[in-house]
Amino acid sequence: METRIIKKCVLKKKVKRYLNKTLVGIIIFLVGIISVKNNDQLRGMIQRNVYETSIPFMKLRNQYDKYIGSFLSLSNKKETVPVSSNKISYEKYEEMNNGVMLTVEENYPIPAIESGIIIFLGEKEEYGKVIIVEQINGVETLYACIDFKDFKLYDYIEKNEIIGQASKKELFLAFQKNGEYLNYKEQI
Repeated sequence: METRIIKKCVLKKKVKRYLNKTLVGIIIFLVGIISVKNNDQLRGMIQRNVYETSIPFMKLRNQYDKYIGSFLSLSNKKETVPVSSNKISYEKYEEMNNGVMLTVEENYPIPAIESGIIIFLGEKEEYGKVIIVEQINGVETLYACIDFKDFKLYDYIEKNEIIGQASKKELFLAFQKNGEYLNYKEQI
């Protein structure tokens, strides 16, 4: 009986904390809306930063996890996903188009290099099927020549989660941060 009362009190505290965070968030949002509406300079700054720059989704997720946490998760069910404990293995490489073309085994399962959010999923003329992941560290990784799994835009993927397989015996990778391409040797 006592444990039931304790559980009930803990649940009440969690709900109260959640409601307080929600109310504070709503107040901040409303103050922001009113400020933007009444200040042309602030409105211009918001338009430049929101419409003309890339949104760092991973930073937003980390802040969400830090301040709001997993309290809002709707399911306790953990979905199992195939993962690999290995780094990407390849036979040879060729630098091209600000990235690297790796020669891999046929149908090679491609692990995510780092945890992140999918920010592009589709086809690009110069690469074919492409998946771009914004990693936790802010690096955008482009995986091309890939048959990707059933992902959706803005899905979160874990490090070493299998994101697809090489469509031929090739895998193209490119790494970019703040608009600058990075050396692939430091990434894989």
